[in-house]
Order: sequence, then structure tokens, then C-alpha cells
Amino acid sequence: MILERIYNLANEDVQDRNFISNYLPFRNKGNEFDYSAVSGNLISLLMRKRISKKYDFDRFQDDCIAEVSSYLSDPGFKTQISEMYFKDKFITNVSLEFSLFNTQENSSAGSRHLFDIFKSMLCKGEGSGHTDIKGDMNFIEKIFLDVLNTHLEPFEHQQDCKPYLPFLANFFHEDLIFLCQYPEYFLSENKRFLCLYSFLYCSQLALNINEFQKEPSSKPLYFILDTEKASQERLQIKDNGYAWLQENIGDLFPVLSLLEYFNRGEQGVKIMPLWSFGLALLAANKDEIQLANQSLELFLERFINSRKLDENYEKKVDPLDTLKTLIDCAKGQFMKETGNTRWEVHENYKRQFSDHIARHFIQRRGRSGNVLTLNQDNLLLLTNLVIGSKESLRFQELLKSFRARGIWFDKQSEQVLIKFYERIGNVVKMSDSGDAVYVCKTL
Repeated sequence: MILERIYNLANEDVQDRNFISNYLPFRNKGNEFDYSAVSGNLISLLMRKRISKKYDFDRFQDDCIAEVSSYLSDPGFKTQISEMYFKDKFITNVSLEFSLFNTQENSSAGSRHLFDIFKSMLCKGEGSGHTDIKGDMNFIEKIFLDVLNTHLEPFEHQQDCKPYLPFLANFFHEDLIFLCQYPEYFLSENKRFLCLYSFLYCSQLALNINEFQKEPSSKPLYFILDTEKASQERLQIKDNGYAWLQENIGDLFPVLSLLEYFNRGEQGVKIMPLWSFGLALLAANKDEIQLANQSLELFLERFINSRKLDENYEKKVDPLDTLKTLIDCAKGQFMKETGNTRWEVHENYKRQFSDHIARHFIQRRGRSGNVLTLNQDNLLLLTNLVIGSKESLRFQELLKSFRARGIWFDKQSEQVLIKFYERIGNVVKMSDSGDAVYVCKTL
């Protein structure tokens, strides 16, 4: 019961340091991501299969060469086949099934954090996986796949972390399943796909993090195409673009580190987002509200004392108001003050976001400063994902689906978009109105 976790805060030991384990794919250092490892583990989750622990890539190579040798008239071809498929693990780029050899075991901490986010988005509940993956293979590759299949074992994954952004988790799941229908395209675009969704996740998380009384939704975040000129007169770009995002990114670490206390408890208890606790308080009865508020007040007092914060705050009778005060204190400890080392950590988190998560989506545009941009490769990928199994989609419906995923354009950019689609030849234009323009996918 979620309310019981709030009651337990009354006896929670409050440390004088901030820590974070869940819901954030980057930290204040060590944010090097191995996207091939993340992708391989996602494929494993979709298939609900994994390679046996005692079976490694070297044994797989030996078994494959031994198996294919019986079909060769010239033994000398073994060397060529070995070079072609197994040098630098090239075979992992041949088919999605072989990407299972890209594992998380030896990857960086940053890669594991990123995978944990996608895992929570993918494993939404019972029945959310098993996906059959079939790619086009030649005679030799089918032999290799048969060898691999003999060393795969099924596994079941239990969801241990509720998605913080259910709306985005739904799109991520749908888009990943769609890409699996085009294995070659997926293999060529998997890094771009994961970079795109890691940015969408972090940006929408930042814009939703301070709203804890309702389930998150897509918040306006405006982009321009990387070929466009920016201007300060474009108010949506100015007011709901890069600067707004950067301001909210700073709240992620303080709020999510506070959330860690709410999710402490027995091992195996599902990790819940902050808004789940807010909704539970909204649905609580009078007695539950009183008990929850008492627990939050006791925790708030210890939190303030542990961080030597200003104790001058007004006590509330509504636990939602007390929770708001607690969140304000969590953020307040990072205010820029003389000798406050927490402020430096806070600023470093913002830099890490810009340098490792958002760097492909930020450009400097003279007097307009930094703006969020979408390049043509990301635009085409996003277009194909949104159109999905359909052959085409009305332009206005396409824009609606962009916004639902967290990418918004103003009217000026919309016209540039239509011209771009016309230039590459994937539109059917009935009139000059956006309502009569249909965009086709490029697959």
C-alpha cells in the first residue's frame, strides 16, 4: 500500500547526503553509454530469451565455424567466413538475434542506468513481452542462428519499477515493436532511436517532475529544424524551448533523490513515481490524511535539520501541502550560496544532461542563444515511427503524434516541415492546407 510507505517516513533515518538509484539515466559523472549493449538487452527483453551464462562469444564462433565446415567444399573458406562474420563481432550487426551477444555485464554504469530506464518503459506489466523477431538471412547466417538457438534459454522479467512517464512508455513500446518488423532498419538506426528516446524521456521528466498530483502528460517543448533560422520574435521557441527545459532539468536530481526515501522498504517492493504518492493522498480518507501529514511533518523536520536549512516554514494540515514544502526544501538545499558545495553538484547534473543526453538536439544560434533542433535524420526516424504500420498519415495527425511524444513545432516550422517532405518526395499534397497533406514513411 502506497500510503504505508508515507507512514513509514515518520521513522526514516534521514542522511545528510543526497543519493539516487532510480528514474534518472545519467549521473554527475561517468555518462558514457554503450548503445549496442542497451539495444541487445532490450531485444532480449522483447524475446524473453537470453544466452546461457556458460556460453560466450568465443564458443559461439567455434561452434558456428565447425557447423558450417560440413557444407564447404574448400576448407579455406572457413578463414574467410570467420573474418567476415566474427572479426570485431560483426555478426551482431547482421540480425537482431545475434545482438544478444551485446550484454550489460562489462558495460559502463551509465549504460546500465540507461537500460534500467528503458526496461521500466518496456516492461509495463503482465503480457507486455514476448515478441517474435525474424530477419532475412542467407544460408550461412541461418546455420549460425540454429547454433545460437540451441543456447538460448527463456526467462520471465518482473516489473520492479513503475514507469514515471506512462504516456511515453506506451510510445516507446509501440515504436520498438514496429522497428523489430524492419530488422535491417533497426540495426542501422538503433543508436539514433535510443538517443532520441533518452532525450525525450529526460526532457519530459523534467517538465513533469514538479507536478505530483496527476499522472504526467506531454508538455509543450518547441524545436526548430536544424536548417531553420532562429529569431527572438518566435515566442514559443523562446518561452517553451531550450531555456525552459534547462531551468527544469535542474529540479530532477533534488526531487528524485528525495523520492528515494519514499521507495525504501522491503526488497522486491515496486519502485513508484512521486505522482503515485500524490494520487494516493488525493484518494485518502480523513484518518489517512491526518496520519500521512504527521509522518511527512516528522520527516520534513529531520530533513531540514540534516541539511541545516532555514526552519522558518508554516506547518500545513494537508499532506499534499506538506509534501510541496518538502519538495521545496529538497530543491532549496541546492541554492547558490557561499560555500554551498551542493550547488556545484546540482550544476554539474545540468551540464551532464547537455553534454551527454541533449547534445544532438542543441545548437547555438547567435543572439537567440541555444535552441532545440531536430536534424533530418532524427526527423525521418521520428516520421517513420509515427506513421508506423500505415502507408501515410495526414500532416496534422503527424504533428499531433509528434507532440504526444514531446516534440512541438510552431507554425513557421510546420511550413518548413512540409517543404522538407516535398523535397524528399514522400508527400501527397491535395492543397496548400496542412489538412490536405499526407506524409508517407520512407521504409
